[in-house]
Amino acid sequence: MEFSRDMTIKSAEIIAIGDELISGQRLDTNSQWISSRLSDIGIETSFHSCVGDSFENGVQVFRLAAQRSDVIVCTGGIGPTKDDLTRQVLAAVAGVELELRPEIEDHIRNIFANYGREMPENNRVQAFFPIGSNIIPNAEGTAPGIDVIAGNSRIFALPGVPYEMKEMWNTYIQPQLLASGTAKNVIKHHVVHCFGAGESQIELMLEGMTDRDHVPRVGITASKATISMRIAALAKSEDECDEQIATTVRSIEDKLGELVFGANGQELQDVLVELLRQRELTVSILDFGFGGGVGLALSKADTRASVLQGAVAKTRRHWRDENSIEETAAKFRQQMSTDIAVVVSPAEKAEDQRFYEIAICSSDETVVVNQKYAGHSGLIEDRTVKQILNQVRLFLMK
Repeated sequence: MEFSRDMTIKSAEIIAIGDELISGQRLDTNSQWISSRLSDIGIETSFHSCVGDSFENGVQVFRLAAQRSDVIVCTGGIGPTKDDLTRQVLAAVAGVELELRPEIEDHIRNIFANYGREMPENNRVQAFFPIGSNIIPNAEGTAPGIDVIAGNSRIFALPGVPYEMKEMWNTYIQPQLLASGTAKNVIKHHVVHCFGAGESQIELMLEGMTDRDHVPRVGITASKATISMRIAALAKSEDECDEQIATTVRSIEDKLGELVFGANGQELQDVLVELLRQRELTVSILDFGFGGGVGLALSKADTRASVLQGAVAKTRRHWRDENSIEETAAKFRQQMSTDIAVVVSPAEKAEDQRFYEIAICSSDETVVVNQKYAGHSGLIEDRTVKQILNQVRLFLMK
């Protein structure tokens, strides 16, 4: 059973099955992993679905998927218990009956015999398959997968247990898709990170690059005040994808300038530590009132302990007005014997808004930045740490 070799897969869908998923008791990590693997072989995933352990709902979800997707990969529901209904659902969607495969029944019995046990009778259901389907071997457990055609869709049903699912993907599904010649394209991803402006403002600055018909596709997301542009390039070769990505990254950098700080999972502290290493500079942080979050972030990023010379956190009551923040930074730099000293003041209220100051002191100059302390209550601490790290990054770039 396979697709014709000249067929191109236009869409793939992933279906996660289980009451524990739709109730929120367990996180669906299988779908994320499968999406990534499909992308690796040039197949785009158009839909993610999740359905509980219900025959009626399962039939509804799979019938809809079979109408719109060329390949469907599902996980879960092929175990031996009464709530495992995937095989019954697939038989109904394919319009066929279930049939016993004696060789699979013997295989399952042998698995239990190897452990010195008799096979429970309810495990026998795992030897039933939709008529005309193929068996996906499971070397790690008692639940073989199911490979069945329903309408114009090819459905691969796998266990929900991650290590079983991954092994079956690697040994059966990926080779099947590649051998059938259906993976015609290469898909590559690249993410550009920026900080210092809001999501809507950045999208305006990108001047249409996030339009859905843009090639390559560029998506924009916000997470803890970091804005990320997700580039998805689809082409006939890796070289074409690389060229699409490189051109798009250059355009993003031209439009956003110093807002861009990194790529592909880099955090501001990672970039700052690397800048300090490149310049062979050391830094110390004196933080009044923010709990030492900046020093902690830098400490975790400075895995070689080569740039961060010290991070001191003090409470607001230690803040003194008799010295300016510039004088405090210069004195702290001398005490710590570092190339750069960063002093962060407590947040103070002025005209119904709260502000704090960042002083960055080197041997050549001291720069003081007045920064607004605001934002969503759940994000304000993360945003503040990133504001401070980003100001030091900009200082170094100048």
